[in-house]
Amino acid sequence: PCPLLQPAREVCAPRARPPARHPGHMAPPAGEPCGLLWDVLREFPLGEAFGFAAPEPPLPRPPQPGGWEAEAADSQPASGPVAGCEGELCHSCRLPLGSFRYPGEEPGQLLHGQCKAQLVLEKARADEGAQLERDARLKERHRTEYGIGWRVEMIPEVARAAAKLGCRELQGGMCCVVLADDASSVRLAPTSYPAAAINPEYLSIALRVRREEGREPFFSLDPQRRPLSTADGREVRWQVKRFEPAWL
Repeated sequence: PCPLLQPAREVCAPRARPPARHPGHMAPPAGEPCGLLWDVLREFPLGEAFGFAAPEPPLPRPPQPGGWEAEAADSQPASGPVAGCEGELCHSCRLPLGSFRYPGEEPGQLLHGQCKAQLVLEKARADEGAQLERDARLKERHRTEYGIGWRVEMIPEVARAAAKLGCRELQGGMCCVVLADDASSVRLAPTSYPAAAINPEYLSIALRVRREEGREPFFSLDPQRRPLSTADGREVRWQVKRFEPAWL
């Protein structure tokens, strides 16, 4: 053998191999030519020479009472889907909750996603119904305060006006105008057809306006020219009832 290689053989003499540092540590199998050189290089401070440090394996975590699943559930954020323990029931349907759960109206209540959506929909419908009820009460109060709309006592009675014109027997309270055979006059007669029924008092008013004014009577709601000032300083333009002719 060459005398120059003798020191290298002494350096690479076989010795006890230290155990692996972590499960991911790789080492050449024993008996290969480079196995002894690998053991020597592993003992050199390569990290200090080249400026890097070998990562240490993570320490094993102590076991938790509820297992890794309970620890992962506790680490979820509380906003949005609320994390909870297994075995909890939905406050609405009383069925077991899954991985996603949502807060209810009261503290501590948990709901499914579908139950939460149904709760939001019912609340929106309740709010809409309450708003419609408030609008109806306000509208009824305005109708009573300003005399808007028609009332039953404002409608002329057909039977009273028909009795004055000689038509006393009415079928269902309706009467119509019948043309005489000679086409020279008309008279009132009872009828059972709503399309042919008339109100004698309305007909007499329309005939009077036609004879005196030469046109049809009409009614309209016109905006007021001068705005009204309310208690809080706002100006409101109310509508004014207009009858033509004015004596109506």
